[in-house]
Amino acid sequence: MTLLPKEDVAFSLQPEPYFNQLLRLTSFFLLGAFFLSTCATLQKLLFSLPLEWRGYPIPLLAGGSCGLIVGSAVYHHKQSSYGRNNRNLRGREFYTALIRQVLQFSLFFAVGALLLCLLSLLQKSLAGYPIELRMFTIPTLFGGFSGVSVGWYLLELSRSNQYRLADERQYYNLFENANDMIQIVSLDGRLLYANKAWKKTLGYQDADLSQVNIFQVMHPDCLAETQQKMRRMLKGEQVERMELKYLTREGDELIVEGSSSISLVRGKPVGFRCILRDISERKRNEQKLKQALLSSREAHHKLDHLLSAVVDGILLIDKDRKIQLANPAAARLLRIKREQLLQRKLYDAISFLPIGLVEDPSCKDFILKVPVTEQQEQRFLHALLSRQGDGSAILSLHDVTQEKELDRMKNEFISTAAHELRTPLTSIMGFSEYFLSSPPETSEEGVKMMTTIHDQAQALSAIISDLLDLSRIESGRGFILQKSFFSMPQLIEQTISQMAPSKAHPIQLQLGCGDVQLSGDRGKLRQLIENIVGNAIKYSPDGGEIKVRGALRGDHYVLQVSDCGIGMTAEQTERVFEKFYRADYANTAISGIGLGMSIVQRIVQAHGGLVRIKSKPGRGTRVTVFLPRLAA
Repeated sequence: MTLLPKEDVAFSLQPEPYFNQLLRLTSFFLLGAFFLSTCATLQKLLFSLPLEWRGYPIPLLAGGSCGLIVGSAVYHHKQSSYGRNNRNLRGREFYTALIRQVLQFSLFFAVGALLLCLLSLLQKSLAGYPIELRMFTIPTLFGGFSGVSVGWYLLELSRSNQYRLADERQYYNLFENANDMIQIVSLDGRLLYANKAWKKTLGYQDADLSQVNIFQVMHPDCLAETQQKMRRMLKGEQVERMELKYLTREGDELIVEGSSSISLVRGKPVGFRCILRDISERKRNEQKLKQALLSSREAHHKLDHLLSAVVDGILLIDKDRKIQLANPAAARLLRIKREQLLQRKLYDAISFLPIGLVEDPSCKDFILKVPVTEQQEQRFLHALLSRQGDGSAILSLHDVTQEKELDRMKNEFISTAAHELRTPLTSIMGFSEYFLSSPPETSEEGVKMMTTIHDQAQALSAIISDLLDLSRIESGRGFILQKSFFSMPQLIEQTISQMAPSKAHPIQLQLGCGDVQLSGDRGKLRQLIENIVGNAIKYSPDGGEIKVRGALRGDHYVLQVSDCGIGMTAEQTERVFEKFYRADYANTAISGIGLGMSIVQRIVQAHGGLVRIKSKPGRGTRVTVFLPRLAA
């Protein structure tokens, strides 16, 4: 919708000159004087008073002149300040207007003179009486009244002219300082008006506008379409918002949009008014956005192909715990249709997923059991959770059903083998103990050999016990704790004293003062102490001191075992609780199969405690166990 008035500003901002108004009003004054003369003559005829024509115009002209002088003085006083700021006509327009007004005045004067002659003849034919003095009053008053009326009319005309020009100036300032481009062009395309925004955007100066044709500014691609719309507007049709291409003075291409309307003067079309806005930057941004969307679609398409080829399942979960992405493998592994996963809450879509597992910051991976169906057996998935900074998460699923089955078979074999080995091992240990307790007549070398048999049988028995414990844990049965109250410092002293004493590895006990009663499985905690202290002895050099400290801290009893052995790297420390893991495989002199610390961790967890390891290569290892006074 255009803001321009119905009459074109470009054709109404030129004010009429002072002499033009003055000549017109003088002509009206003469006609008024002739009208008053006629009234005075009729008065003479009605009252039958003598009147001579030669005496009549004198008071009329005198009164009219005085009134005109008074009115003109007021007019000039009000007009003086405005006239200095008024823009007069110049050049050919000035002389054309002057000749036109002189001709109009001459015509009015000739008509007035003819009427005066007719009135004079009429007066002489009716009566030729001498004029009386009182008759001078009427024409004088009429003349003065008409003169003052003309002066007042001039004053009111000046005021209305000033108001009109002030309104026009406000419109002009509004259009000139608008942010949008405003232009007025003639029917043949000549540029009649352009505001500052138009000139600044296209790079033109005021001196260039008279030589500019709008069809030269338009891009050739939109020229034919624009001319067609202009012809439609001249026929009275409505034209929707236009989008055009303009060329700046330097030849750069701009894209503008806006509306256009017909410019009328006295009801006739004289040009077109347009309000336009530069949308080049917006168009460039739209093009970039389209290109980005296209690239995004292509990347999404490639990602779909890539995810479809991945064997593992992948779920993208947003911060509201809605599944935004699920590849076909995830649907297959979870035995849920892909459509039932997308845009649904995680725990609603996967009903067998434990609630709160994803929100737990300590949970990084877990085993997910997929329920058994009529046609399919139970499936085990290893879920790896990767949390993002914005609250979203990526859940990857790997099928470990086969690995679980192999692990189950391995545990069954270990359990069976351990049980089968325990029977002959018990016989070996029994006979060796009997032989050592009451040795027969034999050589010293035979006694040493029997002692070795007994020691190795004990070591093998410990390994079998570890294997059986691990088998129970892996099968899901876990430890069956035989809880009782006992003195933890006393248990530590007894366990260490019953271990094989070694002068090469002195053990320093620091158990504090006082007795501390704990609730737990005495046998399992004894096994825990043996495993930790045994590792410290095995991995410490000869002469290396082992420190065992125990103290009560709050509701927990803290057991700490330190050595000055070979130590471990950060990677080895992270893996120390894995089954069958040994930090130093190269040293075959160190006995064990890598189950000790794994069993220690399971015992501590069964009691509701924590175990921490701190180690550095070449500087030893420190194992700290936190046990609650009342086991869970």
